[in-house]
Amino acid sequence: YLVLAGGRWPDRKFSEAEVMAHIARQLGIPKESLILDERSLNTWEHATELRKMDQVRTRRIAVVTSSSHMRRMEMVLRPYFKDMVLIPAGCVQSPLRISPKLLIPTTGNLYSSAKAIYEIAGLIKYRLKVWQD
Repeated sequence: YLVLAGGRWPDRKFSEAEVMAHIARQLGIPKESLILDERSLNTWEHATELRKMDQVRTRRIAVVTSSSHMRRMEMVLRPYFKDMVLIPAGCVQSPLRISPKLLIPTTGNLYSSAKAIYEIAGLIKYRLKVWQD
């Protein structure tokens, strides 16, 4: 099975899961192989919904997520899915070139910094949540 997770935000016509399912079907994945989680809107909710699914509860799972999000996803899922493989998506690697231009902020670097801060904040939030439960 391929579980596609992502709910529908109020300003959107389709859920994130529906959009991913459409792409999966275009890539030739049979509709019967797709499971849509259209409820979850964040990592914690996705883990909660995934644990409820009989089709995946006792199986080995592979989780595809952005490389920056992998640590948080693993923290949330590992207690419930011992046999889990994490697969990074969207990895971009480029050689580091030392240049004075690196000292000038760019929108791309600010975006990368914002994503990193978001993931660090999410790790702290979920670590506290796990600790409290």
